[in-house]
Amino acid sequence: MIKLKQIITEAESEPVFQNVAFGQKTTYNKYPDEIAKLQGKVAGEKDTKKEAEIGKILQGWFGSGMNPESAAKLYKNFELFKDAKNTYPKIFKPVTTNGTVLYRGLSMMPQGLKDFFKKGTTSKKDWTKEKIGRKTYMVCSKPVEYQPENFVQSWTDHKPVALEFGKTAILMTKQTDNFLFNHKFVAIMMGTDEREVLHFGKEYTKPVTIAVEEASYLYYVKMYTK
Repeated sequence: MIKLKQIITEAESEPVFQNVAFGQKTTYNKYPDEIAKLQGKVAGEKDTKKEAEIGKILQGWFGSGMNPESAAKLYKNFELFKDAKNTYPKIFKPVTTNGTVLYRGLSMMPQGLKDFFKKGTTSKKDWTKEKIGRKTYMVCSKPVEYQPENFVQSWTDHKPVALEFGKTAILMTKQTDNFLFNHKFVAIMMGTDEREVLHFGKEYTKPVTIAVEEASYLYYVKMYTK
């Protein structure tokens, strides 16, 4: 039996994405054939006005360094994306399941984390040295207060990818319903497969922990530990 909630979900997403999500070749979508094939469909369906708007936002996100403006526009469609993930799982639903450990590499230490460490909320016993990849990191057993600047953040379940970006630190958390997009669709849009999923919102419902590169630990953390 189809539940009322399922009917409402389909009614909200299907008028936007129709039979094939992002199936039209446009200036903002150069890969409709690959995207349609991923869904088991054939490209050629014309995008709706809302679908075209979202396509342009995604192109702006993946094509311009994941800027704050595109992040804010994506976040405004969060509820629509959540509705669409069951009808169009090959586009909006992560391949990984809730509870999967995800990683986010940081090339620099965000001000919010600097402030967190300056509070002296961690002690030396909370940190252990660990070799991750070719580098040595200091891993904190306590959750950190991570408040991202943008409304959308990129994560991956593939640790080596996070290591490439994590010159300063690597964040870790577990997947929840606030993570969306199939990494195979993201790979088509980006032209490279980093097994990327997107977290929506500036708050996390699962603890976020951190591994800080050894030299960065000495600079950002050690002086503030008890």
